[in-house]
Amino acid sequence: MDEKADQEAALDAEELRAADAEEEAEDDSAMDNDEDEGDEPFKLPTTEEREQEKNSGGPDIVVVQRRIRECVRRLSNFKRFAGKGR
Repeated sequence: MDEKADQEAALDAEELRAADAEEEAEDDSAMDNDEDEGDEPFKLPTTEEREQEKNSGGPDIVVVQRRIRECVRRLSNFKRFAGKGR
């Protein structure tokens, strides 16, 4: 059981390092290019999409982690990612 916890902790640490590196790269590119023309708006799944996930055995953990990372990324730099007028 301890081995599994150690593996999960190592995976979490690796994901955090990757997210930090990605965020730094995005911040650098944002300084080079003030407008994000290719940045599509983030949307959470609709009620129908969530029902489909539930019916198929629950959401995929990778998809959930990706949603969480995207939410954190956008909230950490809300001024840049906020929609016009928000």
